[in-house]
Amino acid sequence: MSLELKLPSGVCVGGQILCGEAELHFPQIIEDQLEEVHVKLRGSVYTRVSRQLGNQHVVQRQNIPIVAENISLWTRSSNYMPPADSNVLSIPFEFKLPLDTPPSCQYDAITRHGRIGYFVELVGDLQGEQIALGLRSPEMPFPWFVAVAEKKIRRGFFGDFASTRMELSIPETQAYPLFTPIPYTLRVIAITKPMKKDEVEKNPTKPLFPTPPTRPTEVQFRLYRQLWLKAHAFTAKGNEKVSSLGGLETVTSAVASGLPVNVDVREKEWIPAENDKNMGTWLQETTFRSAFVLTCAPTFQRSTIHLSYTISLKVEFPGIGNNLEASFPILVCSGLSAAPPYTPGPDQPPPIALDLPPSYWGSADTWDEDEKTSL
Repeated sequence: MSLELKLPSGVCVGGQILCGEAELHFPQIIEDQLEEVHVKLRGSVYTRVSRQLGNQHVVQRQNIPIVAENISLWTRSSNYMPPADSNVLSIPFEFKLPLDTPPSCQYDAITRHGRIGYFVELVGDLQGEQIALGLRSPEMPFPWFVAVAEKKIRRGFFGDFASTRMELSIPETQAYPLFTPIPYTLRVIAITKPMKKDEVEKNPTKPLFPTPPTRPTEVQFRLYRQLWLKAHAFTAKGNEKVSSLGGLETVTSAVASGLPVNVDVREKEWIPAENDKNMGTWLQETTFRSAFVLTCAPTFQRSTIHLSYTISLKVEFPGIGNNLEASFPILVCSGLSAAPPYTPGPDQPPPIALDLPPSYWGSADTWDEDEKTSL
């Protein structure tokens, strides 16, 4: 291989100077008869939407360039050669990323596709790598935001109703930053239908209805991504799950948060009725406390692609239509004013990265030609 491209790992942000190095290997450069070596930075918003119009399958594609820069590094006529004691000529280079650079992201479905992508390519042997970018946005002080959901439920079609309530408390801010533990408290409260107190005393091991969850895996706490795509005259919408959050629902989300889930199960409490002390309801409550970490592309809008997020919660109770659910939109920002520091080494943790699909990190050769050569 006569050319080798070296780029730092990790996340970049708009306005940052991206530094890299090209290595030219001699005498392979001469043997390959290369006349020039240059490095290029490309970024674009690419959308594809398809429609079935009668018997014809119509596909519209649109590509909007974000950045396109070239730097010439070496020419044969320059007689720029490696040092006498080496066969490798190392040439540093740098690109300044635009301040308004949107974040890397990718969405795929059968009839719609959207991608914001970037790559740096060393032209000669076409050895390419990709970079991930984030938006700039300041972190802000915050009070608490509380999302509440309530529902009257019963086990069957007849009888008195029980009550359920769910309260999620997270910091209240205009935007939520990436790679930062965001604390949360989730309270799930269940109050039985009116009953006699001795019904429980006669059978103390029988679970009350409804009973709130007592394990993290019994609660769905998810982040969903919504996209709007436009390819010329065609538009399409998409919605997909990004991840489970905060150590709830799956073991993976616990690993991602890096913090254990604290579970507080309150002893059931008898609440007597005002007019009959032998009648009343039982109150049960479980509280989950931990933090969640966002690693998705930040929220943004461009002319052909919009990206937004919602947080969704669900607690399942027995019976038809008894699940307690809540969802609300959140604005995600990078929270970065500069790239996170990273020094490669055997004892260093891997650099943080966005949760982009594996296909994003493939060779730049997989990109359409109009994506690679724009501008």
